[in-house]
This record gives sequence, structure tokens and C-alpha cells, in this order.
Amino acid sequence: IFCGNFILPWAAVCEGLEAYAHLSDANNIRSPIVFTMLDLYTLREETDAGMTVSWGRLLEVVRALPATDPLDKVFASVAWLEERIGGKTESRVPIYGGTYVREKYHHAAEFLLTQSPNEPFLSVLSMKEDDVAKPPAEMTLSWVPDWRRPHTVYRLNTDANLFSASVCTSPSYLSRSQKLHLRGCITDEVAAVGPYLPPRRPHDKFNLRGANNIMFAEWYEWAESRALSGKERNELILRWAQTIQAVGRHIPSYLAVKMEHSTGLVELAKSWLDYLETEGGEQTEDLRQFYASCLPAHGRRFGITRRGRFCLLPKNTVIGDSIYIPYGSKVPFVFRK
Repeated sequence: IFCGNFILPWAAVCEGLEAYAHLSDANNIRSPIVFTMLDLYTLREETDAGMTVSWGRLLEVVRALPATDPLDKVFASVAWLEERIGGKTESRVPIYGGTYVREKYHHAAEFLLTQSPNEPFLSVLSMKEDDVAKPPAEMTLSWVPDWRRPHTVYRLNTDANLFSASVCTSPSYLSRSQKLHLRGCITDEVAAVGPYLPPRRPHDKFNLRGANNIMFAEWYEWAESRALSGKERNELILRWAQTIQAVGRHIPSYLAVKMEHSTGLVELAKSWLDYLETEGGEQTEDLRQFYASCLPAHGRRFGITRRGRFCLLPKNTVIGDSIYIPYGSKVPFVFRK
């Protein structure tokens, strides 16, 4: 590192930062970049010294990184599951680069598949909350999962809840009358069901000229004609946009979203509706991002409940179906009476 007339070795810089972190009054590194850099430097020093580094020690560092690489998510999953079951798997950490990542990926996948025989690991994976580099809620895009935020997952297809998430229900979960027996509460009832929006093709993620896009405009016109009276247009557009994007339904801080974010979402939704109604409109980056975040709406129907709520419904939903929340779940389901 060049600093004026001085040339500082990388190791000396890391050692200096580490000493400052330990000896300072706050004793807290607030920069996630410095935090990660020091941890990686420590791992590299331990590796060069011939020390054996445990999986947990390595993945404590990886978990704090932005999970843009799927392999990092696998690493983070291993760290969480290892702590949950008390595993003692150890592996020597070679120098980063080359085929090392792929090799570790296969080891991680094998570990996940073999170390959790009593429960489906994919349904129980969760992340510890890291204080470092945690973005505010309004900065997290709705279609990008925040892997540093703990998620509450309702485990389906398990004996504990007697509910199958697949299309075909397992006979072992049914009584002789071929009906599911669940305890819960009915919160609402489907009053109107809109047209069906087919699943989105992968190459249409940011394509605003696809045939499916017109369905969103039809959904809005359909919702506007059936919405309860007394609602302002901006409020109607906000509810419609939040519904087709499933904004905030998976994060606890949804109710704390600032009004500035809601106002921006309304204006962006208006621009998108204008684009859909105007031939030859400009595909701006904001509109592409807005459409990309509407992924939860694909493969669904737009519905309105008897209390005037907007919601996304499964394909086979009909009027009169109940919006039902089984006990122990925070996710509503649609059931046929």
C-alpha cells in the first residue's frame, strides 16, 4: 500500500488495524469491509502456519459477505446447520482461488445431505442476524433475499403440521373422508378472482415488451372497478403495487417502511401503467427493476377478499374459498370449504 512516501506491506496494515480494533475504547469495527478483511487475513495467516481451520471459523467470515454468489449461500447454510446439530467437521483451508471453491461446494452439499437425517434441511435453513453491513429495510429490493436476516420458515410436507405443499396430497395425511383436519382461524373469504398470469420465462426478467405485461394493467383496471368506494387513486395504486410485488410480506419491519419509499413506489407504478398504455414508450432502468420485482405475481391470480384486501391467489382459487391461517403458521393459505 502506497501512503505518501511510505510503502507499507499488506501484513503490516492488517496488523495495525487489528491492534487498533483491540486497543481502542469502542473495541468495535464499524466498517464491514475492514471487518471482513481482517478475518480473511487471520485465516490466511493460520493457513500459512499449517493450522487446521474449522468450517465454523471459515464461514463466520463468509456469512458477513453479501451473498451474491450462490456458493456463499451454501457456505452460510453449512455454518448454521453445523452449529445447530453440533457438528465437529474440520477441513484445512487452502489458498483461495482455482478449483477450491467448487471442491468446497461439493463437500458442503454432502455435509448438508448427510448430517441432518431427521428433518428436511432445505426447509429449516435460516440465517443469523449480523449487525455488520445490514442495509436498511427500504434499501433491500423485494426480490433479493437478505441472507443476513433471520427468516421464519413454515415447514411444509412434514409430519408435524400434517400439510402437504405439493399438488398431490399424501394419503397418510388424510382421513377416510379425504379431508384435511387443521386447526386455525379464518381471516377472510375470496370475493373476486382476476385473470391468471402465467409463469414468467427466464429471458423475460427485464423485458417490458412481453405479452404477460399487459395482464398487470388488466389487473389494475379490474381491481379499480371492484375496489371499495372512498379510496383515493394513490392509495389504490400503492396497494396494487405492494400486492403484485409482495412487498414486505416476508420481513418484520414492513410496517416501519418510511412514507418516502411508499410515495416513490406509487410514482413508479404510475409510470409503469403509463408505459403499458403508450406505444413506443422508453424502457428505463427503473421500469425494468419494477417489473423484475413483480416476480411473485407470476403463476398467480389477483384476488379481492370480502373485506376489500388485495391478494395473490393460486391458479385454481374460486369465489368463496377461505383465507385460512393454520395455528403455528404466519403464512395464510387458501382452502376450499
